Amino acid sequence: GQMAPEQQSEIAACIATMTHVSPDVVKEVAAVMEAKLEVVTRHEVSVAGGIRSLAQILSSADRSTERNVLETLAKEKPELADAVRSLLFVFEDVLKLDDRAIQLVLKEVEAKDLALAMRGTSETVIERIMGNMSSRAAEMLREEMEFMPPQRRRAVEEAQSKIVAVVRRLEDSGAITISRGGDDDDIVL
Repeated sequence: GQMAPEQQSEIAACIATMTHVSPDVVKEVAAVMEAKLEVVTRHEVSVAGGIRSLAQILSSADRSTERNVLETLAKEKPELADAVRSLLFVFEDVLKLDDRAIQLVLKEVEAKDLALAMRGTSETVIERIMGNMSSRAAEMLREEMEFMPPQRRRAVEEAQSKIVAVVRRLEDSGAITISRGGDDDDIVL
């Protein structure tokens, strides 16, 4: 977040496309950064970078840094941007949303997609979502989940992706805020 905006996307692209690092490079980097990071790597070939690493870095960054990196990546490497975006907020991260945000998301989601998406998640997520619904709506959702025939994992993941897309759209519009590290928008009383 403290790097120049032009450098952010360039470095992000390098991290996401990096796969293996030679031992000499790892040793050289470790020697330079040892004082600050106290990290020394001693593998013949170390796995470094990758899309997951970039997603973890961006999830800790503030929203403007994330948006800048993703917008630039989308222009230069759209497939890479989509892959990173898919890892930034997953369905189970609905637990990071406050109750008002969950209620706004539920207004935008079809009941069938919600029932299907919840088939592949933890009881904690199910309880949190149902806790933000009327008792009648929660009862109908639970019935739909119980009577729904077995589904392919891909269908469940597609339904979860639809809901994640709603969350991201609402966040982009400013209607909701996802709790993430590095935000300076915390409320102080």
